[in-house]
Amino acid sequence: MEKFCLRTYEAFGRLMLMLMLAMSFLTWLELRQPQLARWLAAKHPGQHAIQFAYYRLLDWLDLQIHTSALRILTT
Repeated sequence: MEKFCLRTYEAFGRLMLMLMLAMSFLTWLELRQPQLARWLAAKHPGQHAIQFAYYRLLDWLDLQIHTSALRILTT
């Protein structure tokens, strides 16, 4: 949400709806596939234990979308 800029106050509700849908999808993904969050945490271990895996899930999902789009464009 930190990279969004709203031009009107009325757009705030739509932005909150989009963010709610995105977070609910990430929550569903983590609850449906708990081994995915553990795999992502083990893939890039840091100094501290991962307590908030949503950013790792979001980065992984973004990478999957972009690599599949590149494969479609290059074929």
